[in-house]
Amino acid sequence: MNSNRKFRTSFYSGCVAVLFILLLVLFSTFEHLELKTLDIRFHLFSHPESVSKNIAIAVIDDPSLQALEKQNVYWPWPRDIYAQLVSYFQRGNAKAVLFDVLFTSPDVKDWVNGEDINDRIFSEALTNANNVSLAFQLKEEITPPNHKLVAKQTFNFPLNAVSTTIFSSALLPSPLLQTSAHSLGTVNYFFDADGICRRIPLLFNYNGNTLPHLGFAGFCIQKKQILFNDVSKKILVDSVSIPLDENGNFLLWWYGKGGPEGCFKNQYYSIQTLLSSALQEQRHHQPIIPSDSFNNKYVIIGTNAPGLLDFRNTPFTQEEPYPGMEIYATMLSNLLQQDFLQITNQFVTLLAILFFSFAISFAMFYFREVWFSIVVVFLSTGIWIYLCCYLFTSQKIWLEMVAPLFAIFSSFAISSVWSYATEGRARRQLRSMFNRYLHPSIVKTIEEHPEKIDREGELRDAVIFFSDIEDYTEKAEQLNDEPKTLVKNLNEYFSIVADIIFRNGGFLDKYIGDAVMAMYGIPDKKNDDAYRACISALEIQDALKKLKLRSNNLFSTTRFGIHSGKMVIGNIGSKQRIEYTAIGDTVNIASRLEGANKIYRTSILISEEVFLQVQNKIVCREIDTVYLKGKDIATKLYQVIGIVETVPHEEMLFYQQYIEGLRAYEHRMFQKANDIFSELYERNSNDTPTKIFLQRTQQLLRVPPAEEWKPIHELT
Repeated sequence: MNSNRKFRTSFYSGCVAVLFILLLVLFSTFEHLELKTLDIRFHLFSHPESVSKNIAIAVIDDPSLQALEKQNVYWPWPRDIYAQLVSYFQRGNAKAVLFDVLFTSPDVKDWVNGEDINDRIFSEALTNANNVSLAFQLKEEITPPNHKLVAKQTFNFPLNAVSTTIFSSALLPSPLLQTSAHSLGTVNYFFDADGICRRIPLLFNYNGNTLPHLGFAGFCIQKKQILFNDVSKKILVDSVSIPLDENGNFLLWWYGKGGPEGCFKNQYYSIQTLLSSALQEQRHHQPIIPSDSFNNKYVIIGTNAPGLLDFRNTPFTQEEPYPGMEIYATMLSNLLQQDFLQITNQFVTLLAILFFSFAISFAMFYFREVWFSIVVVFLSTGIWIYLCCYLFTSQKIWLEMVAPLFAIFSSFAISSVWSYATEGRARRQLRSMFNRYLHPSIVKTIEEHPEKIDREGELRDAVIFFSDIEDYTEKAEQLNDEPKTLVKNLNEYFSIVADIIFRNGGFLDKYIGDAVMAMYGIPDKKNDDAYRACISALEIQDALKKLKLRSNNLFSTTRFGIHSGKMVIGNIGSKQRIEYTAIGDTVNIASRLEGANKIYRTSILISEEVFLQVQNKIVCREIDTVYLKGKDIATKLYQVIGIVETVPHEEMLFYQQYIEGLRAYEHRMFQKANDIFSELYERNSNDTPTKIFLQRTQQLLRVPPAEEWKPIHELT
């Protein structure tokens, strides 16, 4: 696959992955899973000890209920009991007191007696303290509220900071208590799609009135200015800037599990003990818990008795039931310590989806090794998870984890399928095309790196190998009446040639009748391409000799021509028939070299270009300098003798003396050359090159050549 096509395929695959993930995001597919990953982050990285120590929880627990029942005081308790608590905390100079108890109906004892003594006692305590926020509950039902809203507007809350829901009904404290309390705070509980509380609005719209949540109301006590920045979606309380999400909700930063053994465990006080302490102080006795223990603290009064059913679902509910009052305590701690959890803009998630979708897609198509793509996938996954956890722990930033992770794996899956459908088909085409040309291991390399083969045509530097059976026509005619034997002998011959070419890394181009054309240096050029071509020729010679001894195969003698140079390689042919092959002058010269063997009665002839690459490993004899048929540039011919260490010393001396005679011939020293070739001919009359030069020197001695004579012979 060329680079342009590879880029297009990677880009299209990445686009498909992006569109797929965005479609899932549009339908909120990842919402539940994302919320669960947020819960896991709270479980892994929460620090219970970091909760604000300026918060105290006065809890109406089972021991408190039982202690008062022994005194014939049953739930719901008379309001004078709460008055005692308010006065107790006032003496201790508590900063604020928040009641997570609804006082929507008259005091039980007052109702029985037809008086409002206890409510007045409680009201007086609230007025004296002037730092108590009472709970109320908003309703979306179209029913009249139990009481009118008559509470004084202590805070000038901005209306544009409220949640989108408008409430038209409410369960409010009695008018007497409303006007006595410093402020009112709703205790409405809000949860995400999975039923778990993770965010709560700070301000609410009740029939055009802006009212705070109970925890926020306590935080605002003794504050001077409350503003809202509509652009940044932040509420400014004095110098504290409080971030809200896009829907106007405050994201809770959880510290740990709830209950007496949870994150507020050292700040839990049983109402039973506090009432006893209040009574002891009134009698000027040493209290169990002095009221000044609550100096400058925010006190939340609520219940955790199972029978009162004030438990809520939070990220930590599975570990321990979570009392509702601790949700407000958590909010208050967040506000006091500015432990603000902020969710990143959706644009950041979109960028992550885009980045990972395209990164994985490009990695899949640009790096062929499957293991590398898998490493990229898992590395990307690890980096994103680490980044999400790091920002969560160090900056309290909620970076969406799930959608980008799905983008990573979706892009990997889509790219894999795409690769199989497109490149898989291309690889199968490559395999079917090159299986007949190359050794399977080289075919596999081409499959994995198809860019190494440009089937549209390219100029490559390679080695061309030609072989042809000696006297094929005459030998084949002997078997005209035995076609099966002819085919059998040819198949045996071609099998030997092909196996050796493949074994030495050659590219079997084609069979041309009885001739074989091969290339070395395709698909990868190596430094020893020429050497492997020569070794192939020598090994084929040896194998054919053994074949003749074994089966008397007629085609046991063959000739070779080997040349190195540039050539054009690509798919060449017509629509009906096309093949991957090489054309050019280099191919023609190799063919002519193979044919020149007939003149010199040699087996393996190579060009000077090949000789220069193999001279240190293979013994070669320079045969002649010639003009090949159809060429006007001289070509030196070299005969391949054998591997250096295998050629006998006497034979080496013979070839060295032949070179002396050749040099004398080239320098017009014809008599000296004739003497050398005569001596060599006497030693080996079967050496055709010696016989040829002996005849040439004799002729030149009889008829001396002209001055412009060159020692170059023209082959016809």
